[in-house]
Amino acid sequence: MRHNRIKTRKNNKNTYLKFIGIIIILAVLSISIGFFGTKYYLYPRLFANQDNITDNSAAKNNTEKQPQENADSKASNTDKKEATIDNSSEKSTEEKLYTFEIPPLSIYNVQVGSFNERKYAQSHIKGVNDKGLAGYIVDSERYRVIVMSFVKRNSADQFKNNIKEHYSDAFISPRQLPTREINYGDSGKAYSEVASKEIMELKKYYENYSNFLSSKDVASVSSDEILKFVDGEINRLDGIIKAMATVSPSDDFNSFNSKFTSIVENSKTKLIEIKQSNFSDRTKLYEVIMESLNSYEAII
Repeated sequence: MRHNRIKTRKNNKNTYLKFIGIIIILAVLSISIGFFGTKYYLYPRLFANQDNITDNSAAKNNTEKQPQENADSKASNTDKKEATIDNSSEKSTEEKLYTFEIPPLSIYNVQVGSFNERKYAQSHIKGVNDKGLAGYIVDSERYRVIVMSFVKRNSADQFKNNIKEHYSDAFISPRQLPTREINYGDSGKAYSEVASKEIMELKKYYENYSNFLSSKDVASVSSDEILKFVDGEINRLDGIIKAMATVSPSDDFNSFNSKFTSIVENSKTKLIEIKQSNFSDRTKLYEVIMESLNSYEAII
């Protein structure tokens, strides 16, 4: 009996120890599972979500800020652009402080015909040339045929009387070219000073030329006298060209400079050609002044 109780007690003790061991093992497993699960599963997912939340929040903030920044940038650029335009406008206004005047010019054309079509005017010029004169077509509302141009009325009247045996119905067709103004700034001051002098020199050329042709019978005057006159006017025109070459035109004077120098250079070139031909066709002297005077309107 006693032996059985001891055996039963020993079995109970072993069972108790096994139970305690199982509890310990379960505790260790539980702790291990909790530790590794938390470290390798829960923590990564938790922080990944937090990072996504942070990134999304930052992206949202950036998205919200970007339109404002773009708007601010656009407003800033607009302000700068407007400021630039304002400054440019002010600069442009400030620059054009001076006025250059192209002087008026009176032209008195001796007219011998007027036609609706150019071909008839050209045909009429052939008859003018046969009479020892030169014809030139002035294109306005009609094609007007003229035989000489002057800057003084009395010179035109005198010439008209000289040709009355050929054209008794010739008459004076006056043209009054008005003053033209060019506004310019400081960059054009040097050019303006030179151009003012040289345009007056061109007018002297016109006056001298008109006086010579109105007071001389070109057909009978000596070659030496014509040569002296032509050389003097070539030198005058050459002086204008050289003076104009000493200064560069500002933007305000580009158009004027091109047209003005073209008139002077063409006149000089044609006078040289007449001289080189030894004045074989003296009527060419008429053509030079007619073309030059009636081209003056281009710079007005």
